[in-house]
Amino acid sequence: MNLEKLYKNNPIQYQIYGLLSIGILGITTILYLTDKEPYHRFIGNLNPIVVFILLILAGFLALSYLISQQWFSIYKQTVKKAFKTILPIAGFIGIIVIILDLMIRFPADTNILFPNSLLFYPSIAFLVEIIFHIFPLIILLGILKPLIKPGNRNRIIWISLMLIAFVESGYHLVYMLGSDFFTDGIATIIFSHILIINIVQLAIFKKYDFISMYSFRLVYYAIWHIGWGYLRLSTLF
Repeated sequence: MNLEKLYKNNPIQYQIYGLLSIGILGITTILYLTDKEPYHRFIGNLNPIVVFILLILAGFLALSYLISQQWFSIYKQTVKKAFKTILPIAGFIGIIVIILDLMIRFPADTNILFPNSLLFYPSIAFLVEIIFHIFPLIILLGILKPLIKPGNRNRIIWISLMLIAFVESGYHLVYMLGSDFFTDGIATIIFSHILIINIVQLAIFKKYDFISMYSFRLVYYAIWHIGWGYLRLSTLF
Protein backbone atom coordinates (compact mmCIF):
# COMPACT_ATOMS: atom_id res chain seq x y z
CA MET A 1 0.00 0.00 0.00
CA ASN A 2 1.69 3.18 -1.25
CA LEU A 3 0.36 5.99 0.94
CA GLU A 4 2.08 8.72 -1.05
CA LYS A 5 0.47 7.51 -4.28
CA LEU A 6 -2.90 7.14 -2.57
CA TYR A 7 -2.72 10.73 -1.36
CA LYS A 8 -1.75 12.05 -4.79
CA ASN A 9 -4.69 10.18 -6.35
CA ASN A 10 -7.17 11.11 -3.59
CA PRO A 11 -6.05 14.43 -2.04
CA ILE A 12 -9.53 15.70 -1.14
CA GLN A 13 -10.36 12.48 0.74
CA TYR A 14 -7.30 12.76 2.95
CA GLN A 15 -7.73 16.50 3.44
CA ILE A 16 -11.31 15.93 4.64
CA TYR A 17 -10.12 13.16 6.98
CA GLY A 18 -7.39 15.46 8.26
CA LEU A 19 -9.86 18.25 9.01
CA LEU A 20 -12.22 15.80 10.72
CA SER A 21 -9.33 14.41 12.79
CA ILE A 22 -8.24 17.88 13.92
CA GLY A 23 -11.81 18.67 14.92
CA ILE A 24 -12.25 15.39 16.80
CA LEU A 25 -8.96 15.77 18.64
CA GLY A 26 -9.75 19.39 19.46
CA ILE A 27 -13.15 18.75 21.04
CA THR A 28 -11.83 15.67 22.84
CA THR A 29 -9.01 17.71 24.38
CA ILE A 30 -11.32 20.57 25.41
CA LEU A 31 -13.82 18.25 27.07
CA TYR A 32 -11.19 16.11 28.80
CA LEU A 33 -9.44 19.16 30.25
CA THR A 34 -12.72 20.57 31.57
CA ASP A 35 -14.45 17.36 32.69
CA LYS A 36 -12.87 13.91 32.73
CA GLU A 37 -16.04 12.03 33.73
CA PRO A 38 -17.75 11.57 30.30
CA TYR A 39 -14.82 9.68 28.79
CA HIS A 40 -14.10 7.84 32.04
CA ARG A 41 -17.55 6.23 31.81
CA PHE A 42 -16.70 4.74 28.42
CA ILE A 43 -12.93 4.12 28.27
CA GLY A 44 -12.08 3.91 31.96
CA ASN A 45 -8.78 5.41 33.10
CA LEU A 46 -7.32 5.61 29.61
CA ASN A 47 -6.33 9.10 28.50
CA PRO A 48 -8.83 9.96 25.73
CA ILE A 49 -6.39 12.32 24.02
CA VAL A 50 -3.90 9.48 23.56
CA VAL A 51 -6.71 7.07 22.63
CA PHE A 52 -8.02 9.38 19.91
CA ILE A 53 -4.56 10.10 18.51
CA LEU A 54 -3.98 6.36 18.12
CA LEU A 55 -7.51 5.90 16.79
CA ILE A 56 -7.06 8.62 14.17
CA LEU A 57 -3.77 7.12 12.99
CA ALA A 58 -5.15 3.58 12.91
CA GLY A 59 -8.27 4.83 11.14
CA PHE A 60 -6.10 6.57 8.57
CA LEU A 61 -4.29 3.33 7.77
CA ALA A 62 -7.47 1.24 7.76
CA LEU A 63 -9.36 3.62 5.48
CA SER A 64 -6.31 3.89 3.23
CA TYR A 65 -6.37 0.13 2.81
CA LEU A 66 -10.05 0.21 1.85
CA ILE A 67 -9.35 3.01 -0.65
CA SER A 68 -6.36 1.15 -2.10
CA GLN A 69 -8.61 -1.81 -2.87
CA GLN A 70 -11.20 0.53 -4.42
CA TRP A 71 -13.83 -0.85 -2.07
CA PHE A 72 -14.81 2.31 -0.17
CA SER A 73 -14.14 6.05 0.04
CA ILE A 74 -13.59 8.54 2.82
CA TYR A 75 -15.34 11.32 0.92
CA LYS A 76 -17.18 11.76 -2.34
CA GLN A 77 -18.84 14.82 -3.77
CA THR A 78 -22.19 13.05 -3.34
CA VAL A 79 -22.38 14.07 0.33
CA LYS A 80 -25.20 16.55 -0.34
CA LYS A 81 -27.17 13.79 -2.06
CA ALA A 82 -26.42 11.44 0.84
CA PHE A 83 -27.96 13.90 3.30
CA LYS A 84 -31.31 13.54 1.54
CA THR A 85 -31.19 9.93 2.73
CA ILE A 86 -29.52 10.55 6.07
CA LEU A 87 -31.81 13.20 7.54
CA PRO A 88 -35.22 11.48 7.19
CA ILE A 89 -33.99 7.99 8.13
CA ALA A 90 -31.86 9.12 11.09
CA GLY A 91 -34.72 11.37 12.17
CA PHE A 92 -37.24 8.54 12.04
CA ILE A 93 -34.97 6.13 13.96
CA GLY A 94 -34.29 8.87 16.50
CA ILE A 95 -38.02 9.33 17.10
CA ILE A 96 -38.45 5.56 17.52
CA VAL A 97 -35.86 5.39 20.31
CA ILE A 98 -37.48 8.40 22.04
CA ILE A 99 -40.80 6.54 22.00
CA LEU A 100 -39.03 3.49 23.44
CA ASP A 101 -37.56 5.67 26.17
CA LEU A 102 -41.00 7.02 27.09
CA MET A 103 -42.26 3.45 27.35
CA ILE A 104 -39.24 1.84 29.05
CA ARG A 105 -37.50 4.80 30.73
CA PHE A 106 -33.82 4.08 30.12
CA PRO A 107 -31.40 4.76 33.01
CA ALA A 108 -30.37 8.38 33.51
CA ASP A 109 -26.73 7.62 32.73
CA THR A 110 -27.70 6.61 29.20
CA ASN A 111 -27.05 10.23 28.20
CA ILE A 112 -24.22 12.67 28.90
CA LEU A 113 -25.33 15.95 30.47
CA PHE A 114 -25.65 19.07 28.33
CA PRO A 115 -23.51 21.05 27.38
CA ASN A 116 -20.78 18.37 27.61
CA SER A 117 -22.88 16.32 25.22
CA LEU A 118 -22.16 18.83 22.43
CA LEU A 119 -18.48 17.87 22.55
CA PHE A 120 -18.72 14.29 23.70
CA TYR A 121 -21.02 12.75 21.09
CA PRO A 122 -19.26 13.95 17.92
CA SER A 123 -16.02 12.46 19.27
CA ILE A 124 -17.51 9.20 20.55
CA ALA A 125 -19.34 8.78 17.22
CA PHE A 126 -15.96 8.78 15.48
CA LEU A 127 -14.63 6.19 17.94
CA VAL A 128 -17.65 3.96 17.36
CA GLU A 129 -17.32 4.13 13.57
CA ILE A 130 -13.66 3.18 13.62
CA ILE A 131 -13.89 0.45 16.27
CA PHE A 132 -17.20 -1.17 15.36
CA HIS A 133 -17.23 -0.66 11.59
CA ILE A 134 -13.85 0.08 10.02
CA PHE A 135 -11.60 -2.26 12.02
CA PRO A 136 -13.89 -5.32 11.78
CA LEU A 137 -14.46 -4.61 8.10
CA ILE A 138 -10.80 -4.60 7.10
CA ILE A 139 -10.21 -7.76 9.14
CA LEU A 140 -13.12 -9.60 7.52
CA LEU A 141 -12.39 -8.36 3.99
CA GLY A 142 -8.71 -9.11 4.50
CA ILE A 143 -9.63 -12.73 5.31
CA LEU A 144 -12.04 -12.94 2.38
CA LYS A 145 -9.80 -11.12 -0.10
CA PRO A 146 -8.54 -14.34 -1.81
CA LEU A 147 -12.18 -15.15 -2.60
CA ILE A 148 -12.97 -11.76 -4.10
CA LYS A 149 -13.17 -11.80 -7.90
CA PRO A 150 -14.50 -9.17 -10.32
CA GLY A 151 -17.73 -11.11 -10.69
CA ASN A 152 -18.49 -11.55 -6.99
CA ARG A 153 -16.85 -8.51 -5.38
CA ASN A 154 -20.05 -6.62 -4.60
CA ARG A 155 -21.77 -9.73 -3.25
CA ILE A 156 -18.91 -10.52 -0.86
CA ILE A 157 -18.67 -6.89 0.27
CA TRP A 158 -22.41 -6.72 0.96
CA ILE A 159 -22.34 -10.00 2.90
CA SER A 160 -19.40 -8.65 4.89
CA LEU A 161 -21.25 -5.43 5.68
CA MET A 162 -24.30 -7.31 6.92
CA LEU A 163 -22.10 -9.42 9.21
CA ILE A 164 -20.29 -6.33 10.53
CA ALA A 165 -23.68 -4.83 11.42
CA PHE A 166 -23.90 -7.41 14.22
CA VAL A 167 -20.68 -6.25 15.92
CA GLU A 168 -21.99 -3.14 17.68
CA SER A 169 -25.49 -4.52 18.17
CA GLY A 170 -24.02 -7.75 19.58
CA TYR A 171 -21.79 -5.78 21.94
CA HIS A 172 -24.81 -3.93 23.33
CA LEU A 173 -26.83 -7.14 23.57
CA VAL A 174 -24.16 -8.80 25.72
CA TYR A 175 -24.10 -5.73 27.97
CA MET A 176 -27.90 -5.64 28.30
CA LEU A 177 -28.21 -9.36 29.03
CA GLY A 178 -25.72 -8.90 31.86
CA SER A 179 -27.65 -5.98 33.32
CA ASP A 180 -30.43 -6.16 35.92
CA PHE A 181 -32.31 -3.33 34.21
CA PHE A 182 -33.05 -4.93 30.83
CA THR A 183 -35.40 -7.89 30.44
CA ASP A 184 -34.71 -10.31 27.60
CA GLY A 185 -37.61 -8.81 25.63
CA ILE A 186 -36.40 -5.22 26.01
CA ALA A 187 -32.84 -6.29 25.21
CA THR A 188 -34.07 -7.95 22.01
CA ILE A 189 -35.98 -4.83 20.95
CA ILE A 190 -32.99 -2.56 21.55
CA PHE A 191 -30.66 -5.05 19.84
CA SER A 192 -32.93 -4.96 16.76
CA HIS A 193 -32.99 -1.16 16.87
CA ILE A 194 -29.19 -0.90 16.96
CA LEU A 195 -28.85 -3.59 14.28
CA ILE A 196 -31.08 -1.58 11.94
CA ILE A 197 -28.99 1.54 12.57
CA ASN A 198 -25.83 -0.37 11.69
CA ILE A 199 -27.30 -1.91 8.54
CA VAL A 200 -28.44 1.51 7.31
CA GLN A 201 -25.09 3.09 8.17
CA LEU A 202 -23.04 0.44 6.41
CA ALA A 203 -25.30 0.63 3.35
CA ILE A 204 -24.66 4.38 3.30
CA PHE A 205 -20.92 3.71 3.60
CA LYS A 206 -21.07 1.38 0.60
CA LYS A 207 -23.17 3.72 -1.53
CA TYR A 208 -21.55 6.99 -0.50
CA ASP A 209 -18.57 7.32 1.87
CA PHE A 210 -17.21 7.31 5.41
CA ILE A 211 -18.18 10.95 6.02
CA SER A 212 -21.80 10.17 5.16
CA MET A 213 -21.81 7.13 7.47
CA TYR A 214 -20.34 9.23 10.30
CA SER A 215 -22.84 12.02 9.59
CA PHE A 216 -25.74 9.59 9.96
CA ARG A 217 -24.62 8.75 13.49
CA LEU A 218 -24.11 12.44 14.24
CA VAL A 219 -27.70 13.23 13.25
CA TYR A 220 -29.01 10.28 15.27
CA TYR A 221 -26.94 11.29 18.31
CA ALA A 222 -28.06 14.92 17.95
CA ILE A 223 -31.69 13.81 18.18
CA TRP A 224 -31.45 11.06 20.78
CA HIS A 225 -28.48 11.87 22.99
CA ILE A 226 -28.11 15.65 22.72
CA GLY A 227 -31.61 17.00 22.07
CA TRP A 228 -33.78 14.41 23.81
CA GLY A 229 -31.02 13.70 26.31
CA TYR A 230 -31.19 17.30 27.51
CA LEU A 231 -34.99 17.15 27.83
CA ARG A 232 -35.16 13.73 29.52
CA LEU A 233 -32.44 14.50 32.08
CA SER A 234 -34.06 17.82 33.00
CA THR A 235 -37.67 16.59 33.13
CA LEU A 236 -37.79 12.81 33.72
CA PHE A 237 -35.17 12.51 36.46
